[in-house]
Amino acid sequence: MNSIKNNVTLEGSNELLKKVIRFLTRNGNVELDYNAIIPMPEELKQAEAREYSTDDLLWGRYLTDRSIRPEAVRKATEWLTAKTGKRPEGSAANILKECKEAMEQDPEGKEYCEMCKTWWHNKQKYGYGDWMTWAKQNWGTGWGCQGSTTLKEKGVAKGQYRFTFWSAERTPCILMQKLKETFPLLKIEVDYADQKKGENTGWYRFEEEGTPPKVKVYKEYSKEACIHACKVWGEKCLISHIKSARETSPNPTYKIKDIYYIDYDEAIAEGDY
Repeated sequence: MNSIKNNVTLEGSNELLKKVIRFLTRNGNVELDYNAIIPMPEELKQAEAREYSTDDLLWGRYLTDRSIRPEAVRKATEWLTAKTGKRPEGSAANILKECKEAMEQDPEGKEYCEMCKTWWHNKQKYGYGDWMTWAKQNWGTGWGCQGSTTLKEKGVAKGQYRFTFWSAERTPCILMQKLKETFPLLKIEVDYADQKKGENTGWYRFEEEGTPPKVKVYKEYSKEACIHACKVWGEKCLISHIKSARETSPNPTYKIKDIYYIDYDEAIAEGDY
């Protein structure tokens, strides 16, 4: 799981910026908590986060309200066949009943049934079966904040406030958009970069109320991406810039990375950034 560094600049009146900080820390936290902007339902936090299929959901539905669906029958048939080595016969209702009774006697089967019921319940109530699926759609990343600089009102000066936070795998742009919607007069600038300098790098801006956001995503391992990543991570030194070297590979379907370097200060002097 890669870490993404997000450097945030908030702009507005000093009074507005202090109000935003109080909003972000109203739950007693001193670091950024995504739940302060878009709260995750408590029930979802208890659901195991793993991939689940329609079959899993409809097996959970059968366990909840005894609805007989082909997907649930298929799941029950597969499970019984794997456990007994024999494909079950009879009506759909009998196969489902037999599977349910067998799973209740099997520790793994019993645990699986509980997960399926939870996923089905959550899907009906919240639209998502587990917390990670919900987070990806509502925050823009599947995990909560991985840490941030301390949020303090005394950091507000001349209509600006800067802080940094770390996210998992991607930048939570949906979350920042919600913060903008909550405070329409607030301007938000986010510069982000993956810990693998050159991957998943760019910036986005929420400016005047009613105007669309500005977004820039750099091409992976381009010179611009590496220089931007270097600036975000504060590395004023040599950084790796990686390009494809397919022609040097003994296997033309396999990409080997050829590494060379760009000097940050030299790039600045040349006007590349």
